[in-house]
Order: sequence, then C-alpha cells, then structure tokens
Amino acid sequence: MGNIDQPLARGLVDDGRRGPEHLAAGRPRHLARRVRGQPFEDKGEVIESQPPRRLVHTHFSALSGGEDVPENYHRLAWTLRPEDGATKLTLVQSGASSAAEAEQFKASWAQMLDALREAAES
Repeated sequence: MGNIDQPLARGLVDDGRRGPEHLAAGRPRHLARRVRGQPFEDKGEVIESQPPRRLVHTHFSALSGGEDVPENYHRLAWTLRPEDGATKLTLVQSGASSAAEAEQFKASWAQMLDALREAAES
C-alpha cells in the first residue's frame, strides 16, 4: 500500500474512536497530512450522522490542486452494514466534474479503502 493514503485511513479510524459527538452534523472535519513530504489538508463539514451506520460530509482536498471554494467540495456518504458476519462499507462520492475525474477518485478511494481496512484491523 502506498503511503499516500495511510494518514487519511488512520484519521478516519481515529474519528470513529473519538465518539459520535466528534462526527455530529455541522461539525468541521480536518485532516492534516503529508504526501511525498509536502503538507496537505483535507477538510469539510459533517452533513448527516447516524452512528454507527452512516456518515455524510463534504470533502475538499488540497491535493486536488483546486481552489478552496464551495464548488470544489464533494459529498461523501459512508454507510456500514452487517453482512455475512462482517461489516460492509459502502462509500459514495458525488460532485466529480467529469467522467475522467470520477475514475481518478475511484482509483484513489480504492487505495484508501484498502489502507482503511488495514488500519481498522490493526
């Protein structure tokens, strides 16, 4: 697993461990991390929170290279549900500006979700 997603995955696991009040609707979300030695920040705001099953929030990453303005934020919906004795995580992102960007997001999230699985299991 590339180290680009390890800090993001660890931050997501840590958010869940802090308790539901940390993920309440209206709360800001910030994750400072370093990628290839450079500092970056992912941020957004919690829109909907139904612990422990669902979290919806806006998302902006400085890694996008875009300006930090509302139209460059995306919406992420995380849903957990029991399945065959395990937990299934579904992540839906909306707000891609093109099919190419959506494919790029898909590839990035696949790497991050692998890292999240590793972080949750450790």
